[in-house]
Amino acid sequence: MGISQSTSQLRSGSNEIKKYVNSVIELFNSGDFKIGVKPDKVSSVDKKALEEFKSLGEKNKKKEACLVSFNANNNKMYTFGQILKPVISANMGDVAEGVLAAAIACRFINKNSTVTKSDVNSLIQGLPTPTSVGKAKSVEQPFKSENKDTDLKDDVILKITLSEYNMKFFLDVKSQSVLDSYIDSAVKYANDSKVQTWSKMVYENHRSDKIQVTANGLGNKTKTKVDVDVKITDDKNPDVLQDVDIKVSLKVDDVKQFGQQGGTLFKATGKKKGYKEYWNKLFGIDISSQENAYNKMKGVDFNTSGAINLIYDYVAVELQKKLNDKKSSESTLIKLGKAIQYYATLNEEHVELVQLTNRDAKIYNFAGLPGIIEQHDFDVKCSKGTSSSGKSLPIITIHEKGKPDNILLILRVKIETLNNEPYYRNYIEKGKFLGDLISRFTSS
Repeated sequence: MGISQSTSQLRSGSNEIKKYVNSVIELFNSGDFKIGVKPDKVSSVDKKALEEFKSLGEKNKKKEACLVSFNANNNKMYTFGQILKPVISANMGDVAEGVLAAAIACRFINKNSTVTKSDVNSLIQGLPTPTSVGKAKSVEQPFKSENKDTDLKDDVILKITLSEYNMKFFLDVKSQSVLDSYIDSAVKYANDSKVQTWSKMVYENHRSDKIQVTANGLGNKTKTKVDVDVKITDDKNPDVLQDVDIKVSLKVDDVKQFGQQGGTLFKATGKKKGYKEYWNKLFGIDISSQENAYNKMKGVDFNTSGAINLIYDYVAVELQKKLNDKKSSESTLIKLGKAIQYYATLNEEHVELVQLTNRDAKIYNFAGLPGIIEQHDFDVKCSKGTSSSGKSLPIITIHEKGKPDNILLILRVKIETLNNEPYYRNYIEKGKFLGDLISRFTSS
């Protein structure tokens, strides 16, 4: 993996540090590397500092990792945060889909055994050269799997499709240190009760089954939230594979976002939804009264961020009114619960959100959520963030009444670049309290 460096220091930008760890190690080991202060190139053999950075970075503790000091060969001290970022094009969320699929496949290949990190590493390194599928790369590998008390064997087919660079990163042995914690987390999921139950069932059913484990990092996310799934031979038709309840919408590290709506339309135009549909789906709030003011601010005054703030401020006030009224609070929270289910699963049965983090797997099950959250009381807080260009962007936080740290949901706006133009996107993020209500860590 050839490593180039950007013009930004490691300490700048997002909180993600883990994906840079392996490349920083390579920079150290290869000789001169660039830093953001004079002299612009240094070298170092400070292995103790490198190990400390590695330990913190793999835990995604960016602030602490960037503050670690190292002694350069010019006898001066620098921090890892001053190193210019290695250029990494891999999307770790997509790469982790391949990792999780590999771990699940290991469970079905050796059904009566606990999956280990070594099993997953060996499987990944033994995969064949990927083939091109359009602009993507796909790797497919069949395995034979023993069954209990019979000579009949099962066919386990692992299929992983990723973008070309993500696939290269996934299969590169040099990526192993970056993937290490994800593999630990994936192993926990593969050994958890649900996957274990299915592997036990096909181990003991005295027949030959086909088990297909699929990861598709390029799937159509407007039609499904499923990133990794399992299909098994149908009882009635051995030539047909049926869905089972292993359907994973995958998140990694501290990613909170699980739903979104792009654009700044006030109301739907063709297939594109607007704010009117967005807020009605979430809370049953009608924002029609704000249409003229919104369109003037956006289209005449050319103040898009101001127009968005206008809508978010209005929604925050109206939502608090609904939550304060005993008659409307229950129906509002039930509607919100159904909306969260939709954005997290697109209402597809058996979909769970799995978060690979801190060498563990956290599983969110959204079934029954409306009835769970309507048993609690909530307050609303509207605050402001700032984009990199200095524009004010609204943030709505819904938290348990009287407990501002018990956050259920965060609704925010971010400005991205699309076709060299600013593009506004509305994000729905889960809070810790939502996890307290509907998530669990794996049982293994």
